[in-house]
Amino acid sequence: VDTQKASGGTIAHILKVVDGEIKKGDIATLQVDQKRRKDIAQNHSATHVLHLALRHVLGSHIKQAGSRVSEFSLRFDFNHNEPVSKTQLQEIFKFCNQYVLQ
Repeated sequence: VDTQKASGGTIAHILKVVDGEIKKGDIATLQVDQKRRKDIAQNHSATHVLHLALRHVLGSHIKQAGSRVSEFSLRFDFNHNEPVSKTQLQEIFKFCNQYVLQ
């Protein structure tokens, strides 16, 4: 279902048991959902493109203040001293689209 970095750099696999139950010492087979992983990776990359576009259009003061990435969508939080205008929003979309097409 997910992987997370645990203490000491250990990678923890969050999983759903489909059949039976798990006991200490059992051997398990994990299968990565390749389509979901690809979709998440693309949205993660999109956050970097969006950050670049925001800095290009709104200014170098833009810093990431948080984000959420899933296979379906992304959210990018940032602070700015005024609302983003419709014109600026169009410029941000245009910048992102041109960047991806390149």
